[in-house]
Amino acid sequence: VGYCPEVWRTPWGDFALVVGIVVFLFYMVFFFVSFISHSLRARERKLEEHHAALLSIDREKTEYLLRATHELKGPMAVILGYLEVVLKGYTGEIGEKTREPLEQAVFRGKLMIEHIRKMLQWVCLKTELITPERFVPVKLPVLLRQCVGSLPPGEQPRVEISVAREAGEAGLDGIEGELSLLFSNLLANAVHYSTPKTLIRVEVTPEEGAIRVSVSNQGQGIQPENREKIFSPHFRETEATRKNRAGSGLGLCIARKIAEIHGGSIRVESCPGRETVFTVLLCRGQKSRLAHHDADPEQAVRSWWTDFID
Repeated sequence: VGYCPEVWRTPWGDFALVVGIVVFLFYMVFFFVSFISHSLRARERKLEEHHAALLSIDREKTEYLLRATHELKGPMAVILGYLEVVLKGYTGEIGEKTREPLEQAVFRGKLMIEHIRKMLQWVCLKTELITPERFVPVKLPVLLRQCVGSLPPGEQPRVEISVAREAGEAGLDGIEGELSLLFSNLLANAVHYSTPKTLIRVEVTPEEGAIRVSVSNQGQGIQPENREKIFSPHFRETEATRKNRAGSGLGLCIARKIAEIHGGSIRVESCPGRETVFTVLLCRGQKSRLAHHDADPEQAVRSWWTDFID
């Protein structure tokens, strides 16, 4: 049936045919793999370009926000200063009808400055470069006592600090200013949202390769559906807004970011109307971990911490 040379009917002919088919399939597969690989590389380059563009836009937005908030901070402080001068009577007697709106203006002005300060802290935490050199030995019990000392004098006796015996000095390598901000935020929240004159407990206990710090208070508590939302920027429960109008909704997201910078985490347990416990876990080996990893160039945007917070 048709012409077929005798050579193809031999075992060598069958072998040559199989080799030919294998070579043909190899080149077909190679062609398709090369084509797919080239397409993927092209798409990857486009994604990298889009990602770089988004990073650039985000940096510009962050820089604009920093400039805007910093420029607002100075004039607002001057306005408050003038209002205080008027309220204290240095410019002459003022009537009660005039005093009330001036006091409201001072309150709102101080509220705005506090919001600006929190916003600067949040933006700086998002953009700062984290390097091992910034981590120094920190004794948590000492730092916690300093944080308690920054509370209003009438609230300080409410705070009780206990350090587990096995924790020793409870030391770790950390960024001291940021750890102070973390615990100051938690303590301030405990004061604002707890029942007056009730005890606020701070407990320090060791974990394997970490230190756990819990801050508990008796008070209104947090609804179950909001226990994750409270760590989102600007989120505030309705009841919390009623109780503390001066809040910015940034304290807890700042606290979580600082915990993450230190290789740790923060979580909350709450029984509405009874007890709320914030638990912070901080890694003792974060400095050495950072030392063994190259800094991500996309993360190294800029650190404005000292310039703006001070």
